[in-house]
Amino acid sequence: MSTFSYHYSKLDSTDLDPSELNERERDKLVASAEFLSEKFRSLQISNPDESEKIAMQLLNNPFFNASAPVFQRLTIIYRKRKDYASEIDAAQTFLKFYQPQYGGNMWVDVFEARIKKANILLQKQFQ
Repeated sequence: MSTFSYHYSKLDSTDLDPSELNERERDKLVASAEFLSEKFRSLQISNPDESEKIAMQLLNNPFFNASAPVFQRLTIIYRKRKDYASEIDAAQTFLKFYQPQYGGNMWVDVFEARIKKANILLQKQFQ
């Protein structure tokens, strides 16, 4: 199991139905998404551990909708770590579960290119 798959499997947002939340719970999650989103944007890629941690928190929040930049940052982090399996898993997860909310082919070429390159690098790693 890749690092990404491990962390992603720990997310519990799939168990959370936003329509079942009361107004206070909803407001708290919306505020958290806004705060974390701003913090994520302000972080430099030179702080990959913190970026990864905040990215996972954002993906766990049902009121956060801008997932493409988060997944893009995760794939960059994993590439820099030479964790190509996690890069591939993150890109495939985005394409399967998150890309459809963008419609059409938006972001598809970005993540497919990353998958292709990561597969090449992964193969070289084992030669």
